[in-house]
Amino acid sequence: MNRFFVLSSFISSSSAAAQPKAPLLSQSSHLQVISMEEDKHSSCDNTAETGDGCSILLELSDVDPLFDKKKRLLNDGGFDVKEIVHIKSSLDSGSLQSTLNQMLQIARIIHLDEVELYFGPVGGLGFYSPRNEMEAQNFILSLIESSLSGQVHTQAHALQDLRDAIINRIHELGTENKVENKIDTNYKCDKENCLIQWAENNGAKTRLHIAYIQGAGRGAIATEDLEVGDIAMEIPTSIIISEYLVYKSDMYQILERIDGMSSETMSLLWSMKERHNCHSQFKIYFDALPENFNTGLSFGVEAIMALDGTLLFEEIMQAKESCTRGSSFYGLVSSGFLNHSLHPHIVHYGKVDPATNSLKFPLSRPCSVGEQCCLSYGNFSGSHLITFYGFLPQGDNPYDVIPLDFDVDQVDTMEDCPLSNWTTHMVRGTWLSENQNIFYYGLPSPLLDFLRSARTQMPFTKTLIKANLEVDKEVLEDLQSTFNDMVENLSDLDSFDREISSWDVKLALEFKEMQRRIVTSILTSCSTGIKLVEYELSKCKAEE
Repeated sequence: MNRFFVLSSFISSSSAAAQPKAPLLSQSSHLQVISMEEDKHSSCDNTAETGDGCSILLELSDVDPLFDKKKRLLNDGGFDVKEIVHIKSSLDSGSLQSTLNQMLQIARIIHLDEVELYFGPVGGLGFYSPRNEMEAQNFILSLIESSLSGQVHTQAHALQDLRDAIINRIHELGTENKVENKIDTNYKCDKENCLIQWAENNGAKTRLHIAYIQGAGRGAIATEDLEVGDIAMEIPTSIIISEYLVYKSDMYQILERIDGMSSETMSLLWSMKERHNCHSQFKIYFDALPENFNTGLSFGVEAIMALDGTLLFEEIMQAKESCTRGSSFYGLVSSGFLNHSLHPHIVHYGKVDPATNSLKFPLSRPCSVGEQCCLSYGNFSGSHLITFYGFLPQGDNPYDVIPLDFDVDQVDTMEDCPLSNWTTHMVRGTWLSENQNIFYYGLPSPLLDFLRSARTQMPFTKTLIKANLEVDKEVLEDLQSTFNDMVENLSDLDSFDREISSWDVKLALEFKEMQRRIVTSILTSCSTGIKLVEYELSKCKAEE
């Protein structure tokens, strides 16, 4: 499940396939530290000592594409888009936790992505997703550390207590999501270790070593205990394969004349040619690459047939069509020995540090010695990861969603809905939902609100009256009918013998089973919801 980025991490920012989506922190949030005396002037950008302590301003950027929806959530929580959190110079235990919880509430909303915002909090966790929680916690940590750098002793004591508290939260989250891996000591990573040694000889720094991990292939293992903020790996730009190398090559004079030829495609073609150059500066890197990259794009006919009726079938077909048109998929070879995880240690990477002229990989959560150190390839669905990377991550992926296409014009009349005017709708496994009760049913509220508004012109309120219950019963029955048809197309899993199936067929069946589990959970929620509604309807009729 790994790819190889130690030398080929393309640093161009124009391709989503080459690197994860840009961190939300840089797009949707802004931080300022101000004194208590200056908190009336939100434009201040400094910290000053006062008798009462200091204040921190958390601001939702007005250029955030989800600004209106996030603003509504902030307002519903009693916050503004520019919220000042006051920190006294001395905090008791209760005040400290209250202040931290307030900051986290705001930070969670600021760092929501579209899927998290659409589905709302995850059931039983008290927050939106492990990804969102880690982003919010690290944002608060960076905020506190920035404040500490400019504080004198009286303010530093409270800020240090806050820092210790958020570090504890990060450790707790990491412990909850820690995955135990078994290392296969029979597999020798000689080529990979030679590559690492070559990189170190050329200025790279690493606190990881390569090992073969059962069920994951090659992976990076921490050689020491690593804390939040520690740099797991640092690679100088001089040994990074980038588009700059293409510009210096003879190929560039030819490639630049081709219409529609992107810099990413040029880099891919250069790498393909350079791999066969016996005198290449990067020969040791190319020698460490596997002979074949097994991804969804290399699925055979039997595997494609097994995918009939799935989202993965559609994605592979679209990707192959794009390949035929000449689109770039160089991201297939631009990741590295660090495996992808739903609970990664490294999230923010891909930008060159101008001070050191190197690419750094800082940790967003601790990694113990001997533990596999993982990063995030991006907030991708299982179908995308199979198509372009060749694996399906273990665990519940919150981005495994099924998009829904409606012909009905959207009319949202829900009075108390904080997330209105969605132009697209989707579902995912209802076991992730926080609320399975009546009017919610484990299904996303924006979807239910949209379907309700299509059936009645009257504002819908979540009250147990006959008219509302009848609308909900129709909505649930329609959804049930839709997904009954879908589950029938996913019911042929037993017709394949997995013991003798090839790797691609096994992977195809694994995905199909996952999608069937999602669809089955939706049907179960609809069935349970209909029973809840019918029970309440019977009570209404008895009262008439």
